[in-house]
Amino acid sequence: MDWKLGLLAIASVMVLFVLWIGDIIKPGSLKRSGLRHVEVYFFGIWLFAAIVTFVVGPLTAQFAAHWPQVVGDGDAESLRHQTAMLLCVSGVSGAVGIGLAYLISCGGKGTGLRVTWSDIPLGLACFVLALPLVELVGSTLMLVHTQLSGVKPDELGHPTLALILDGWGSTWGWALVAAVVLVVPIAEELIFRGFLQSAILRYADSPWVAVTLTSIGFAAVHYGWDGQPGVPWYGIGQLFMLSIAIGIAYERTRRLGVPIVMHAAFNAMMVTLAVARTG
Repeated sequence: MDWKLGLLAIASVMVLFVLWIGDIIKPGSLKRSGLRHVEVYFFGIWLFAAIVTFVVGPLTAQFAAHWPQVVGDGDAESLRHQTAMLLCVSGVSGAVGIGLAYLISCGGKGTGLRVTWSDIPLGLACFVLALPLVELVGSTLMLVHTQLSGVKPDELGHPTLALILDGWGSTWGWALVAAVVLVVPIAEELIFRGFLQSAILRYADSPWVAVTLTSIGFAAVHYGWDGQPGVPWYGIGQLFMLSIAIGIAYERTRRLGVPIVMHAAFNAMMVTLAVARTG
């Protein structure tokens, strides 16, 4: 662990140096690069889009739970049930979010809601650049957890990864992988970066405030609330760092496809690592 942290620390310092020299993380750098034109809509419009896209997911879950043709008749903790629910929730949220994003983007240029094929290589490049910092935070918090509790934490860090491993190789297992890697990033990035970050940017007129507050919300929703399984606290810090990197990349590139690709790449990496560690 020590050598891994050392390498990650060195790589992170190098990344931060490059970002500083490139005027990406200096004070005022995001404003100097040019802000997205979120002023074309009132703050409430952006917030309304975020709330609608977010709320439609739980509403869909309530409906899907009573649709045995989709979720099955078995245990609610079963692979089929969990996968079908995730596909329904994220799929509907994503579809609603795409529709709202299209309507909003038609009302003004430069909102940052359009997606192009060129976002894929750019998003992957941004992810590679952010990866040392994201991994450094995650590994450091896991070490802190071990030192405080005397118990090595679960490296999977998320109940969905455990479910993927349980169903690995099955049809529903592959469907769950597709949901985690492709569907969920689209829905979540529309909610948090496309709409919520835009709402905060419109209200506060500060990209750093928008990125930070959005990242707090992003990390919070992944925590287990009301007894529901979620990401443990040491994983929340890693998600917060990931969200900061995604938020900065979004404001810098002003292209929604970039955060979607970064999010998808992170999820794909976590699935790959989970399979490799148990294989």
